[in-house]
Amino acid sequence: VQKEIDHIKEIKAAEKLLTVRCFGNFEVFHNGEVLNFKRKKAKELLAEEKDKSLDEIAELLGMCNASYLCRIFKEKTGVSMKKYQQALRISSAKIMLAEKNMSVKEVARRCGFKSDIRFINYFKATQFMTPKQYRKASQNARIGIFNANDEN
Repeated sequence: VQKEIDHIKEIKAAEKLLTVRCFGNFEVFHNGEVLNFKRKKAKELLAEEKDKSLDEIAELLGMCNASYLCRIFKEKTGVSMKKYQQALRISSAKIMLAEKNMSVKEVARRCGFKSDIRFINYFKATQFMTPKQYRKASQNARIGIFNANDEN
């Protein structure tokens, strides 16, 4: 038990050092409002800057360490930053595929994916269909809605 207590103290000491390096003072680490601001700002940046890496997001927030930001984010939201970022990217892609007439490659690029192949593979893994299949299904659904309205 004493070894576990000592280990926890060592971890806390390391967190203090990391906090001093990231924020310049230890009080900020304990101030939930500042951490919540960072988390909210991180969510905004992930939504706005879809093409940015997590390291770049951390840098934009003035944090020295992306893994520290990711840990705080997951503790506060229950979701990893990477999964949150990917969900935002897929959500944006679905809107673009349904409403815009742009190529899958262009949708991938605008949503922050480094390659259209990665985008297609990730989209298929999470949505259980390819982006082209999704586009066709959304167009068919829209046509079905319009036809149903015409019958009334």
